[in-house]
Parts: sequence; C-alpha cells; structure tokens
Amino acid sequence: DFDNRAATSPALYNRCVIDWFGEWSDTALYQVGFEFTKNLDLSDASDIPDAKEQAERAGMQAVEGSQRDAVVSTMVFVHESVIDANKMLAKQRAGRSSYVTPRHYLDFIKHYAKLFNDKREQLEDQQRHLNTGLRKLRDTEAQVLELRAALSKKEVELQEKEKRANDKLDQIMIDQR
Repeated sequence: DFDNRAATSPALYNRCVIDWFGEWSDTALYQVGFEFTKNLDLSDASDIPDAKEQAERAGMQAVEGSQRDAVVSTMVFVHESVIDANKMLAKQRAGRSSYVTPRHYLDFIKHYAKLFNDKREQLEDQQRHLNTGLRKLRDTEAQVLELRAALSKKEVELQEKEKRANDKLDQIMIDQR
C-alpha cells in the first residue's frame, strides 16, 4: 500500500525521509555504546593501584575489565529493561504503548556523556579549590613556624632586657638610700 501511495502521490513524499530502524541486538548496542564512549575518560581496573584489595575491603567483588565495559553493559541492560517495561505497560493499558528505538539509546548515551563530563568538571573544580586551600594552609603553617622562631628569639631578648632593667632598678634603689 505504501508503494501505491508513493507512486500515485509523489508530491506528498518528495521531501520526506523515512528512517526505518529495527531492533538492535545486544551486541550491536554494546558496540555502539563502546564507540560513543571512547572519548570519555573511563579508566581500566589496571590503572588503579590495588583496585582488587580496595574492592574487597569495601565488601564488593572485584570484576576484571574496564570501567567502560561496565558502563556500556549497564547502558545496554537499562535500554533492554526499558523496552521490557514498555511491553508490560502496553499489556496493562489495553494496547496503548510507547516505543523505545535505537535513537533513544543514542540519546541516552549522549546524555550520559554530557552528565559524565559535567560532573568530572565539577569534581576537578572542587579538587582545584581544595588544593588551593591546602596550599594556603601549608604556607600559613610555614609562616607560623617562622613567627614562632622569631618569637622565641624575641623572648630571649626580652628576658635579657628585663634582667638589665631590674638590675638598673635595683641599682637606682640602692643609690637613693
């Protein structure tokens, strides 16, 4: 029927583009997710020293592989879960359904990348702020140590001058008698 309408009314379809997507397999979703997250700075477990020991101390099970593998696998799982949830809702709502397409998956990846970069930027800004504060604290500590050394010298000088002043006062008292 579509071919018939297109042939009989070319003006209606002259400037139309039809993107026809089928469902993507889990492997395809994984590969697309992997490619679209290549520009994100996701580290491998091998990049983190003692990652396995840290995970065990935190009560978690260490999994071999990179963060990218885990993130992309989670994205695929979430996308598939949304598709399954929509199917269940369609049954409950007497056939009314909304569709989840590969375009939604691509938007999901794009939003994740944006959120990842925004949060990384915020954390780096906080880290710079903390490092500046720590540097100022170290500088202040050094200044306090210098001032304490100067104070101890001044205390010695003060004690000497106070002793001389007391000696002179005693001498004056003796001379007045």
